[in-house]
Amino acid sequence: MDQQRIKALMDLLAHSDLTELTISEGDCTLKLVRSAGPLLTADSALPVPRTTSTAFAGPPPVDDIAPAAEICSPLYGVFHLTPAPGEPPFTTQGASVVAGQTLCVIEAMKMFHPLKTERAGIVGAILAEPDQEVEAGQPLFYID
Repeated sequence: MDQQRIKALMDLLAHSDLTELTISEGDCTLKLVRSAGPLLTADSALPVPRTTSTAFAGPPPVDDIAPAAEICSPLYGVFHLTPAPGEPPFTTQGASVVAGQTLCVIEAMKMFHPLKTERAGIVGAILAEPDQEVEAGQPLFYID
């Protein structure tokens, strides 16, 4: 099944009342499940090279810090805390993060989906182990 077809099916699921879609073509079966978490569309599911690194510009401004928030996995996949094997992690417990900063990537069907925080704060806890399979909606981080 080609990547364009998968993207089209993801968009179909995102814009329908369906919560689950399973398609079989030949010896390939694709199962898409929509969770109650953030909306994931084909545009946000483009492959991310495992060599991407992030830069940290300093602590977030005090005005941007809000009460603790739980960041959950938007889909089922493998939790990666580093951009590539041997690279430093995107973030660590106790680190300051800014809105839009990548916290991890979730690998699903050989595609890497970045999970970014929508708010600034401090990583209070990392709730999954690197290279562990995670479920859609599973809490992965607490941001204080």
